[in-house]
Amino acid sequence: MPSSHHYTNFDASLTWEVTSTATETVISGTFRNVRYALMENIEIWVTLRDTKGMQVARAVDYIFRLDRDDTAPFSVKLAAPASGEASLLFTYKYQGSDGGDGATAWMQAFESDLTTKR
Repeated sequence: MPSSHHYTNFDASLTWEVTSTATETVISGTFRNVRYALMENIEIWVTLRDTKGMQVARAVDYIFRLDRDDTAPFSVKLAAPASGEASLLFTYKYQGSDGGDGATAWMQAFESDLTTKR
């Protein structure tokens, strides 16, 4: 059974579930734009880290565009199993615009404790 998690910041809200097998870890969730009239070129990177903070596996998913208050699914498959003592480092990047000239390039990172059930 997957374990559920969430993160909210001024610009985005993410929810996800973690499923781990003997050979891989899958992160499936949603990304919601809560700040900008338009977000484009959204990248969601997830890094699996061991108890010492070292990278074990890393993967990315992309969302082309999201209007304000819209939600899109994302999924990354990490080529390593996760233990309950590992952690996930999420990094998301995008171009945000409220209309007019230009857009704001933004990147945010956060860590999540990993609680999985096999």
